[in-house]
Amino acid sequence: MRETVERAKMAVMAVVVVVVLLALPLPTRGQDLSSECWSSLKGEEEAPSPPPSQRDLNNMGVFVAQFVKVIGVTEVYLCVTEESGLKNKTTERTLAVALARRSVFFMPCDLDKMRSVLQAIVKGTTYSSRTPTALQHPAALHITSRSALATTLGKLHGTLSGWGIPTGQHILLGVDLPNCDVFLENVTSHWYQASYRMESGTVAAEEVFLFGDGREALKVPVASWSATRGLTILYQPGIGPSDFQGHAVNVVTIIDRPLVMKMRVCRTNTSRPSSSSSFMDRHTCSKHFLRMEGQFGTGNQTVITGYLVEVLLSLAKSFNFTVRLSTLPPDDAVFGTEMKDGNYNGLIGALQRKQADIALAAFSITDERLKVVDFSEVIGYSGMNIYAQRNSSLESIGWDTFVRSFHWETWLAILTLLGVMTVGLWVIVRQQANEDQHFAKGSNVAFILFSCLVQQGSWILPTTGRAQAVLWLFWFTSVVLYASYTAILTSFLTVSTVTPPFSTLQEAVKAPGWKIGMLKGTATPKILQRSKKESYQKVYEGLVRDPSLFCDSREAGLDRIMSDSKFSFMADRDAMSYLIRGNCSVKEMTENFLAGFSHMGYRKHLPYAEVINRGLVKLESGGVMDRIHQQWWGKPIPCEAQSPFTRLGFSNILTAFMLLLAGIIVSSAIFALEILYTSQRPPTLAPPQITYDKIEFFSSHQPLKQDNGMQFMKTGGKGSEPLRWSSMEPWKMRASNRRRL
Repeated sequence: MRETVERAKMAVMAVVVVVVLLALPLPTRGQDLSSECWSSLKGEEEAPSPPPSQRDLNNMGVFVAQFVKVIGVTEVYLCVTEESGLKNKTTERTLAVALARRSVFFMPCDLDKMRSVLQAIVKGTTYSSRTPTALQHPAALHITSRSALATTLGKLHGTLSGWGIPTGQHILLGVDLPNCDVFLENVTSHWYQASYRMESGTVAAEEVFLFGDGREALKVPVASWSATRGLTILYQPGIGPSDFQGHAVNVVTIIDRPLVMKMRVCRTNTSRPSSSSSFMDRHTCSKHFLRMEGQFGTGNQTVITGYLVEVLLSLAKSFNFTVRLSTLPPDDAVFGTEMKDGNYNGLIGALQRKQADIALAAFSITDERLKVVDFSEVIGYSGMNIYAQRNSSLESIGWDTFVRSFHWETWLAILTLLGVMTVGLWVIVRQQANEDQHFAKGSNVAFILFSCLVQQGSWILPTTGRAQAVLWLFWFTSVVLYASYTAILTSFLTVSTVTPPFSTLQEAVKAPGWKIGMLKGTATPKILQRSKKESYQKVYEGLVRDPSLFCDSREAGLDRIMSDSKFSFMADRDAMSYLIRGNCSVKEMTENFLAGFSHMGYRKHLPYAEVINRGLVKLESGGVMDRIHQQWWGKPIPCEAQSPFTRLGFSNILTAFMLLLAGIIVSSAIFALEILYTSQRPPTLAPPQITYDKIEFFSSHQPLKQDNGMQFMKTGGKGSEPLRWSSMEPWKMRASNRRRL
């Protein structure tokens, strides 16, 4: 019985504790406009404080005139909250005079017109053609009071919550404004709030930041003013807080290895990057990661890491903020391109719709994107390159090795040289009366020169000096060509290298049968379209003709490279160097084009963009980003053959057999033509055979002549009868005939 009573008491105490905890305010939410601080102001409505005097209004106007010049405003739209009790001509006239005397334009309250002016500035134009662009930097001045501040903030919430419309800068100014915590749901923005103290005639100005994370607004004192000292800047306004005090920053991203990627968590994990982490540490598991909130609220918990994630974590450590990370749905996971209605998809569209404050990706800046989003300082430098399957390249040792030792232009020059020298030597020989008649025939001259070219020599040489000089020069040229050919061929047969089918974009667009693809949802097609280079235009035209050349991811592009030997992929060189690290099946071409800097994306007019940019510059100048980059990419792994020597196979020397086969075919064809020609020719009598000292040769019916005292007598005949000649003169033998003997 006692045990039952004790258990009942414990249960009641537990219920009481839970009720008490639920009754306490949530520390992460902060206090909204209905909290105790704001509720206490409702009692002041019954006994309102005295209104500001004309002197106070003038002081407030002087402060505004000096402060707006610091934040770069030249045009002020005056909006007086009706509940403040200050909406009268005296207030407007006093403030207008104070602003006009200090060269600040004064406009009646028209927030729609101010939005139009801001939209015109974004487009690079002006709302009115009569107003210079330098004079159109508007801001809204909201005059309020202690009791009307909640109403003014409610109206401001409606102004700041819309997407796709520039909100501009807003200044809330009133007398003795309360220092209550502000909570405006689902708003990431900032404004200036200034409180005028009537007793001292001073102004204290704060910059108020909202992060849309369900917490109270962050207030940063930026300036103070007094009639004697004037304006004093405490903290540079417009750059963002140096300490976010744990507020969350809304970040959207897509999986883009190695910048952003999924990975399992290491057992001994830490929340911040370490400079001592090795390359393998970052590719087996992650110690530096973010947990994903999901695809805009789907609740899918995923660990995300990568190069940009570590850079963002370094910024979070420096400025004391947390990250709420979300990813886009798979069907919209692109960088962002402009659609027909003028809006953007992908990451750029998420920033345009204010679904996130920062897009964690490497963007290229274009004029079209600058109209809807802002960009960070530099986070990297890279360029585009072309990648193709290595097997589609021509191996240097192949069936055409013996031909490819020389460029086709060199072969053409050699053939031209052979033809010119043949004609030249033949002409010279024709002019020599005492030259060997064997050189009088052009085919013989061509054959002798070809023999010299292949280092085979000739069995007959010219006798005159001019002909010999020509032949000697050609022989020397043949030795040089032969030595060069042999050296190149030896290097080809010794070391195996790979020659790509093309090395530049200009060669790639002219390669027959080749297709060039790229990652979808990027700004590259627009850049190619605007370019005046012929090669860029041809790539763009190919993408327009065949949209299937766009790949969903870089990994998909690599898969298509391996499945299609005639497909090349144009992609970012920095990211691709990570993806193909150690993969020798993909060949990277030598040309690097469209090089430029990459940036993260910001929502337009992000309040704390400047402070994030300063953090990025500090990381870059301090070498932190370089160290993180080296740890993620590591040292490159060269793709070389295990051995520089290659065993020759039949396919490697196929050229020699093909030349031999071609010679056999040509010889057979000439032989067949000779048979055909002789078969149709009438028969002729053979000349008589004459024997001279056992030396047989055929002689025509010509008398023998004497040469250098040597005389041959006819001793042969038919049967036993001697030959009869019409002349018994001795036969004269020339020196060339003696050499033949």
